[in-house]
Amino acid sequence: MTIYDETPVGVVRRGFTQGSFAVKGDAARTVDAMICAADTAKPALRLTLGSTAYNSISRALAQRVAAIEAQRETAFSADRDQAEPKR
Repeated sequence: MTIYDETPVGVVRRGFTQGSFAVKGDAARTVDAMICAADTAKPALRLTLGSTAYNSISRALAQRVAAIEAQRETAFSADRDQAEPKR
């Protein structure tokens, strides 16, 4: 559908059709990993499958941690002093 051509979905679609988007995942291995994860006593809250997903998520989380670490002093400055009575 042409309505999606200029969206991220369109970019991925063009990548698939032009061969510039390499699919690293293996469907059978993905299914095996999903079943294995579901069968564990403590399954992961979020299951990351594939090196592309892992690298993308790791990079995004590292950026978020860096952003929040930059605010540490400001965040802690909003705390009440220990000696100050509660209101």
